[in-house]
Amino acid sequence: MRKELGIGIIILILVLGGYFWFKESEKTKAPQSSLELEPKASPEVSREEKVQPEKEVSQLKEEKERSEAKEEVSEKVEQPLQVKEFNIIAKQWEFEPDTIRVKRGDRVRLIIESVDVAHGFGLPDFGIDEYLNPGDRVVVEFVADKKGVFPFRCTVYCGVGHSDMRGRLIVE
Repeated sequence: MRKELGIGIIILILVLGGYFWFKESEKTKAPQSSLELEPKASPEVSREEKVQPEKEVSQLKEEKERSEAKEEVSEKVEQPLQVKEFNIIAKQWEFEPDTIRVKRGDRVRLIIESVDVAHGFGLPDFGIDEYLNPGDRVVVEFVADKKGVFPFRCTVYCGVGHSDMRGRLIVE
């Protein structure tokens, strides 16, 4: 009796699993049209790399335009003009200096030191988020490849004035 019950449960699980797998695969099928949404010739392409069929054509066009704009920017900034180095002190509740000015295309090197408590240095527009131990120096390098004013801030709670601990990078 137990053996038959166990076999019945296994069969039920297999049938339900097959059913849900079939339903899920039906949802992700691409509509048939002249616009090919999924590559057919390369079976080694992972599921994450395939274009999602839910995306509208307009979304795909927007992504392509953004990609082309990024390529144009990277073509204009071929060689960094020069290395600009800045020593930054992080202390409760400020960065010194709190304004950094560079030219587009410059390679920027920030040497950041916390002098009192643990702080963080976040410059999200350039993908930077560093933890600063008191007394340690952290060196951050990047190319200022876009014009604008980009905020940076402390990313580790450092006391009551933490939210005021901000600065800005100006790329001309």
